[in-house]
Amino acid sequence: MPFTVSYNKLVLLILALFFIGPFTAVSLCEGQDALLPTVSTGLSWEVSVQYRSITAKEGWLAPSRFLYTIGPAEGDGQHIQVSDQKGTLIGAIRMEDLTLLEVDTLKRVRGEWVRKTLFFDQEGPVKTAEAPFPFDWPVFPLSRGRIREFPAFIRLDDGLTARRFIRQNVEKAAVTELPEPAEWKDAKGPVLKVTCVDSSGGRLFIQYWAEGLPWPVYGENPDMRYWLVSR
Repeated sequence: MPFTVSYNKLVLLILALFFIGPFTAVSLCEGQDALLPTVSTGLSWEVSVQYRSITAKEGWLAPSRFLYTIGPAEGDGQHIQVSDQKGTLIGAIRMEDLTLLEVDTLKRVRGEWVRKTLFFDQEGPVKTAEAPFPFDWPVFPLSRGRIREFPAFIRLDDGLTARRFIRQNVEKAAVTELPEPAEWKDAKGPVLKVTCVDSSGGRLFIQYWAEGLPWPVYGENPDMRYWLVSR
């Protein structure tokens, strides 16, 4: 196995929630129209993912599945491990106070397992990058009708940095608005649509969050679309 128990220190961005039914899930904050996830050790869920294709007529490749599992809480936050369809651990996410801090990915290169760690030290939404599994993550709590802007600094070719911003917009949506691949058409309660864009108006990702579920019902970024597998 490429991973050992010590690798639990890895994390996966992303997730968590209030206990509802047999698993912890997102729940509306009492007294306000907002969604606030929390983490429960042992919670797991499956996510279907489709990558964009420039050759396929439909524009999407065949879906793949990933299993997300929240491991025991450690001193530096919560850890979520990600496995592929064969059960091979391919990455993990670390969060603290619902803020995504690190994402580790593992892949085979010339027969050797290569690990890469992405660090996120700026406040603001996080977009999936350099990983086969999605970890788009907004800033919580999600409050209907709230628009927030977060500064972002990018490194230019000449070594200098430029200041940009990321805008997060949260609005109410109907279950009937969910894109076709979404499987949770019978989601109960309000659905909140999260749209994150950069300074130029380019969309980083969109997500639909519903009460009582441990992951966005549906999400999409420029490289992939993904949805929670119904149970």
